[in-house]
Amino acid sequence: MAFAVGSAVRIAKLWPEGRLLTGVSLEAPPKLRALHERVGQYLMLSPPIGPAFPIALASLPGSETLELLLGADAQRKLGLAPGASVEVSDPTGPGFPLERALGADVLVFGTGSALAPLAPLLDAIAHRRSEFGKVRAYFGALTEDAHAYRGRDAGWIQAGIEVLRSGARPWVQELYLADPPPFTQPFAFAAGLPVMIRGVEAALASRGVASDRLGLNL
Repeated sequence: MAFAVGSAVRIAKLWPEGRLLTGVSLEAPPKLRALHERVGQYLMLSPPIGPAFPIALASLPGSETLELLLGADAQRKLGLAPGASVEVSDPTGPGFPLERALGADVLVFGTGSALAPLAPLLDAIAHRRSEFGKVRAYFGALTEDAHAYRGRDAGWIQAGIEVLRSGARPWVQELYLADPPPFTQPFAFAAGLPVMIRGVEAALASRGVASDRLGLNL
């Protein structure tokens, strides 16, 4: 599928998110912000050389800025710096099917830079906390100091969201299987590499969670 990448937006801020990742804030015009309608959507970013590639939005719909989370390879390709501009597409993608989890207990799985779409997912749940049951998130990274969004943990925990983090091992699905919560018919969300998604699917299936109760943002 072809995407129109043509809006030049200014880089407002860059900051480290753990040892390996970089947070980015874009001064996006109102038109782009208005098109960010669902948690889990993404932008296509155009580097100076090479094809455009997708980066998940790490901010809530309606936010004043659009936030991203870049791995080292994406940052190297884009060469972003505060005050510079980057070419982006309109926000696109179906996002996470958050409405399917209303009234249910919720499981969330993510690793590395894939925490980008999951952080606003947890923020959305926290803002509408009474509409969901119990919530537990499993986040993984290469090392303990490589985790993104540790600064948000306190707010999520205060909202009644349990956050479990691990380094390279155990994997997030192993962390879940080691002590599965007593959730009744939970709805799960996941973001990460295909091998991680397959592992989460297998772990959920082993605990009787049907495949149609796993929501992805792609």
